[in-house]
Amino acid sequence: MTSAIINLDDWFTNTPAGRYALAWQQQQYDEVVPNIFGQCALQLGTPSIGGLHHSRILHAWVTSQNPDATTKPPDPPGTSTSFPALVAHTEALPFATEQFDLVLLPHTLEANKRPHYTLQEANRILRPEGRLIISGFNPLRIWGVRPGHHELHWGSSVSPLQVRNWLRPLGYEINRLHTGCCLPGFQRASWIRHLQWIDHFVTSRWCVWGGIYFLVATKHVHGSKILGLSQLHHKPCIASVTA
Repeated sequence: MTSAIINLDDWFTNTPAGRYALAWQQQQYDEVVPNIFGQCALQLGTPSIGGLHHSRILHAWVTSQNPDATTKPPDPPGTSTSFPALVAHTEALPFATEQFDLVLLPHTLEANKRPHYTLQEANRILRPEGRLIISGFNPLRIWGVRPGHHELHWGSSVSPLQVRNWLRPLGYEINRLHTGCCLPGFQRASWIRHLQWIDHFVTSRWCVWGGIYFLVATKHVHGSKILGLSQLHHKPCIASVTA
């Protein structure tokens, strides 16, 4: 693997380890995203991962922090889906509060120096009962795949357990959290093909040790339920707090 500094999307596209990591994540997004409905969806960063390719949400955008980057991800075979391309800083997104039903953060937290600010912005623009999906390299891995620090401009490493701890005080329910890509960054694709069976063995038993994590969470917002006059005649006059 080259020692030159590369872009993450280039690493996903042009290296055997990157293609291995990209394929695993694409499979996770393709399994979950089609079952999420709403009006607006947003993917923040890493356009090489087509997280919204199979989304049923009509209005969808993919953003990049690099004004020179091509923010439209490649279409999968047999499709012609395209998304509006936007350039936006993840710590100051140009969207209204509670505008999106689905927000994807593929490697977005770790690509920033202050990942908790990015997560706060994602929480701000997500509607109540909306879904937040996060994937990233797992610092808890044993020796799972990821680029070397000498190959990639990097921000702060964030573990899936840390992300879970950040989300819970915000009212999120963790629906799914697992890891994959347990193989190291082999330089030969043949080695990855021959040893990929290890993924099925390891991830089914030690879910936090894979090289990449995938997390799905639902945003719950608590509020008061207003009782009407007809309800007050039949029930005690006590306001209840519901999710």
